[in-house]
Amino acid sequence: MSNEPTDTEPTHDEFTPDPDEVEYPSTLRITSLPAEQAQAAALERAERWEQGEEVPHVVNFEDRTRLRQLLTDRRMELLEE
Repeated sequence: MSNEPTDTEPTHDEFTPDPDEVEYPSTLRITSLPAEQAQAAALERAERWEQGEEVPHVVNFEDRTRLRQLLTDRRMELLEE
């Protein structure tokens, strides 16, 4: 019996591209929407992206308090403007 691993799945390093090699959208949109609304918006963006349209990258926080844990009061003010 061989001692070679039988797992042929790629490693994390093989699977994950270097961040410098990835093209990111020019806009990052941060939202705080209920899960159903966020999912509907994500599907709509995916359809637009498949049609060749540039769409923003979106990070959604269902719970606004989780977003506040990451951001200072001043940054929250800027986001809300």
